[in-house]
Amino acid sequence: MELAIYFNNGNVAYFKEVKGFEETKNEIKFAYFGQASQLDRQAKFLIENIAGWSLSEK
Repeated sequence: MELAIYFNNGNVAYFKEVKGFEETKNEIKFAYFGQASQLDRQAKFLIENIAGWSLSEK
């Protein structure tokens, strides 16, 4: 799965190989594979900072 997060400040973050995407009242969280670091990572973002997101099955 691929994920794009659109932030309120206009920035966009892209993630590949996303697994375990979860949305709660206050946050989204997921695991992904870091392309630059070549490591599996966990991420968490507060909903209040996010304008929207897009998930694609790949």
